[in-house]
Amino acid sequence: MISIINAIPYQFYKRATQFTGCSDFPSPTFTMSVSPDPIITGGFNTFTFSGTLPFDVAKDSSAEFSVTFLGSDGKILDYPHRTLICDITGSNCPINQGTTFTLSWGVLAPKNPATTIQVQVKKDSKTSIMCVNGVNS
Repeated sequence: MISIINAIPYQFYKRATQFTGCSDFPSPTFTMSVSPDPIITGGFNTFTFSGTLPFDVAKDSSAEFSVTFLGSDGKILDYPHRTLICDITGSNCPINQGTTFTLSWGVLAPKNPATTIQVQVKKDSKTSIMCVNGVNS
């Protein structure tokens, strides 16, 4: 006698990270993706963002890109990962206002899984001009 156990195929759904605008920036002005997706906790993940900036970025600019991993309580899990935009390999600074650009940056994710990933572009260390939140769906 032949027995078939678990003959019904299971459909696995990939949990893709969905990026939407932050509360202060409801309409994202840039696109964001992460690889691998879903995020590897405790491992390097590449964040790729593209769009246009509403200001010029000179080679010596203090404009920065930041990635922050947040827990279910909204608290920062590790620390905000920040870098100057012109320090990212391939940035080709200066970047003129309104010029479409694409940059990728590798970030080490914390060992504890994040509920939300907040990505910001800042004109300087204090002035956020673009923001998206990523959540696994």
